[in-house]
Amino acid sequence: MELLTIDEKVYIIGIISIITFFLTKSLLSKNKLEIFSPIVFIGLVYLVYTVIGPLIFINIDMKVFPKHFMRQFYKPAWFGSFLSILSIFFGYFIYSNGSKIIKQYDNKYNKMFFIALIINIIGISLYAIANPSRFIAQLNPFSNSVFSETGEFGGFMNYLNMGINFLIVGNALMLLSMKKLNLLSSKFWVFILFLLLSLSIYSSLGFRYRILLLFSTLMVAYYLSVQKRPPLTVILIVLPIFIMSMGIIGIIRNHNKGLNLSKLDRRPNQSYLLTAFKETNIFPISGVIIKAIPEKVDFVGNDILINTIMLPIPRKFYPEKNTDQYIRDPIKVYKELEQIDAHKWAAMLFFSEWYIAYGWYGLIGISFILGFIYRRIWEWTKTNIDNRYAIVVYSISLSFLYFFITRGYLPGALTIFVFTVLPANIVRFFGRLNIFENRELT
Repeated sequence: MELLTIDEKVYIIGIISIITFFLTKSLLSKNKLEIFSPIVFIGLVYLVYTVIGPLIFINIDMKVFPKHFMRQFYKPAWFGSFLSILSIFFGYFIYSNGSKIIKQYDNKYNKMFFIALIINIIGISLYAIANPSRFIAQLNPFSNSVFSETGEFGGFMNYLNMGINFLIVGNALMLLSMKKLNLLSSKFWVFILFLLLSLSIYSSLGFRYRILLLFSTLMVAYYLSVQKRPPLTVILIVLPIFIMSMGIIGIIRNHNKGLNLSKLDRRPNQSYLLTAFKETNIFPISGVIIKAIPEKVDFVGNDILINTIMLPIPRKFYPEKNTDQYIRDPIKVYKELEQIDAHKWAAMLFFSEWYIAYGWYGLIGISFILGFIYRRIWEWTKTNIDNRYAIVVYSISLSFLYFFITRGYLPGALTIFVFTVLPANIVRFFGRLNIFENRELT
């Protein structure tokens, strides 16, 4: 059993204290919807990724990384996490001005449904055009079919593939287009059809973040639309099932090939939960970066911003485009890590990337800005809580926050934003137009 140092205990207690304050303040608030505030969501993500996960894996051989070698990086990772969540705290609570009321418009449910339908069809079409054979196979996530054939679109292929994220927006909007859930409604069964289609494709692709974004968006959107908190019994039942499901999918997934149930025969039952928490392995990687810079590698300054700006240019047209080398360099300086496959450690907590660029100023600054921006988004949402388009925007923005915090790669976060959060904001504009006004579907 690894013992924690005094410094590590102080950092952990500090993180837990701030999270406890977040949760207590929201749960005791007179506004019952505060449970869906960004600060609660941030607190839960930090609790899992900087406390629970690290305390579990500090005493377990993670196979990917040499356990005893990685132990030295936990202390800087905990210190960085403490500074980050403290900065988020100040950024969030320094904002006090009320949000400006946006132009209100009627929640015309039929129009909302047809806009959602179009978004879903566009998303599926983009993906199917890029992957004609693979798309058919992926409708059954258990097929384990291998298809290398894709459409010939060169450097633009990734943009077509990312169209599948439109389904997150379309499904959320489709859910809110129903005044109430009615099993006899045509809308309900169309929604179920697209939900199952989304789940099948996302499971086949093997990237669990899409499943998490989808279901967290739907849950938040639904409860905000009815302006109720989820019953405690629902949380206690659904949350463990969801965590275990994420663990099982992590075991049986084959990226782009579907799910292979035979893999479960080779794993003990207790590993399901550990696999669900395995993504928290990004925590010590964040510590590697903090310890390596500037001791072994220099700060990169504006490289992350330049890389993000150059991201939309396909490599076919700009072969010299830099990628994530500035992330790899601080890790590869340690010979114990230099032979590890890049995809095993590519992710890290978001503040680490800004530390690579600007040191502690970058870590503190981006955390403060994150707290400030999301407090503003939340105040805007509460002001427009009866606007279902605003609810969709907020729900997706909140879910995106998970990806932003846990993936630590700004160009990648921008890609997810453009194909997930941005479409939700564009939908607000179409909600004001006089389109599909006379369409009827019950």
